Amino acid sequence: MPPTTPKLRELRNRPLCIICARAAEAEEIAKALKIENNRISGHEVQKVNNGYTFYLGSFRLNSDENLEYYVTSGLRQGIQSFTINASVLFSILHPRFVIHAGVCAGYYDPTGKLKMNIADVIFGEAATNYQEGKAEYIDGQVFFRPDYKQVEYSAGNMQAFAESASRPKYHYGEYISGASVRTDASIIFRKIRSDVNRNVIALDMEASAFLQLCRHFEGDQAISLGVIKGVSDFGDPAKGTVENAYNDALKNTAHALEQWVTYRITSITWTKDESDEPAAKIVPGYYENFVRRVLDNYLQGWPVRDKTDPRTVIPNQEIKGFKTVLPQDCDPGFAQEFGHVQNLVQRHHIREVDIGGSTAGRYLYYKAGYLIDWARTVNSLKICEDGKYQVEVFGRLLSKNPYYIGSDNSPAQAFVVSWEDTVQWLKDVEQEEAEQGKMADISVAEKAIKENNGKEEDKMQSIREGRQPMRNNSPARPVFSESRHESPKPLRNTDPSSHRDAIAQNNTVVPPQSMGIGSILRGDGKSLTSNPAGSKETKDKQRSSTNPPKRSASKEARGNKRSTTLSSRQSLTRLFHAFRKHHGSDQPNHDTPPVPGK
Repeated sequence: MPPTTPKLRELRNRPLCIICARAAEAEEIAKALKIENNRISGHEVQKVNNGYTFYLGSFRLNSDENLEYYVTSGLRQGIQSFTINASVLFSILHPRFVIHAGVCAGYYDPTGKLKMNIADVIFGEAATNYQEGKAEYIDGQVFFRPDYKQVEYSAGNMQAFAESASRPKYHYGEYISGASVRTDASIIFRKIRSDVNRNVIALDMEASAFLQLCRHFEGDQAISLGVIKGVSDFGDPAKGTVENAYNDALKNTAHALEQWVTYRITSITWTKDESDEPAAKIVPGYYENFVRRVLDNYLQGWPVRDKTDPRTVIPNQEIKGFKTVLPQDCDPGFAQEFGHVQNLVQRHHIREVDIGGSTAGRYLYYKAGYLIDWARTVNSLKICEDGKYQVEVFGRLLSKNPYYIGSDNSPAQAFVVSWEDTVQWLKDVEQEEAEQGKMADISVAEKAIKENNGKEEDKMQSIREGRQPMRNNSPARPVFSESRHESPKPLRNTDPSSHRDAIAQNNTVVPPQSMGIGSILRGDGKSLTSNPAGSKETKDKQRSSTNPPKRSASKEARGNKRSTTLSSRQSLTRLFHAFRKHHGSDQPNHDTPPVPGK
């Protein structure tokens, strides 16, 4: 089956068909409605005969909606031709509402009760073919035995509308139809009104056939809005002699059509039937095999994992729903190129994720609480002449599926969104994330300032109370005891005699900071004058310092050894010996420093 052409779809998407008996009638009505330049020829419409012409227009309803329609006609006047032509159009175009419009012969009432004039409009929803029956030839004369059958199709409250006192030029009644144009309409009216139906006030050639077709196509929703025709004559010998009667009747018919339709249809409460469109064929597969699988997996508790790092799992409680994104401008060719999607993914840091097991797993994207699919399946619609329209159909039909509709107890889980709206949403998310980051930085700064202010307040409070403020930020210092000092820095030469010899040779006064460690530990606190290097006293001191004689500790020393309390000088002396022992040997000594004098 070939794809539907745009022109055919244009007509099918217009709910109202206004069909006339003759092409001239359709053209005059189109002029009165000011749509004569907006037309489609039959050769542009698939399956339609080249001879047809369609005038496109719309009526503004009370709901401010536009009801789109077209005006057309049969190819030839007459009950037989009209029946065939109208049935073909109804079968191809599937109109929802139909109206038969044109001109007719009106009933001239000799009693004057019915005041009807040329160019008045007659509304009707019932008609009878007065020429159906049997003709017999008896005694050289032809006798016609009619078989009258009234065809009726209710058009709503048409009678109340037409008989309103505010519309004196409108009349409501029934039609009689025949196969020929008559100039003896008064004879036919008198016979039918007296023997068959007293409500007959109009004569034409198509009304009964039109109403019969409406009843036939009723199952296909061809809803009749009745017959509306202007009076161009009274079916007498004066037919066609009144100037402008034909055009005036059609002009008034056009205005009556607009008034009746907008009165009868106040709002659009139906949807287009797009089940035959190419896009409709791909919707079930996409929904059942992808959307339903993804959301079923999610609702069953399957984790949503980052595709590049499967250890990263998005918590299910963070997921708000599923978005199907249509291509830009609904162009199926745009969806065919994956680079557009990839650029958007990289620009806005959209995650690639998957969900489900090995057999039911599906791959898609995630951002700000929503699972996202770019609906690249619509790229198959690129071959259609009206690919953009088909993408729109895809979106409309997809949104009618259960997960996109939801219910009172379960809100919709999926949404169809445009590319443009998605790009704007991503920008808004990015801006929101940036603002949240700024707020987080501000919160950290405020917390630091608050902590610092708290410390300053504590400090001030301590000062007010006469306490020493705590110094939390001062560097830690090693403490040996409350009365001990830090260990001095190691010296290259720790022998005190070498320092004394150097001082003696120079015979100079050494400042405290230049004194050897031995002098510092003795705590002399005075200038030292050295003897000459070669004197006996100096040599004796060197021997005594390098090779001290071994002797037993004195009673006083032993008493000091047993003492548990050391002076500051004794503590420093102990540290000095430990320091010499450590630096004087090849291996470091980690033992406890010995007690002085031991």
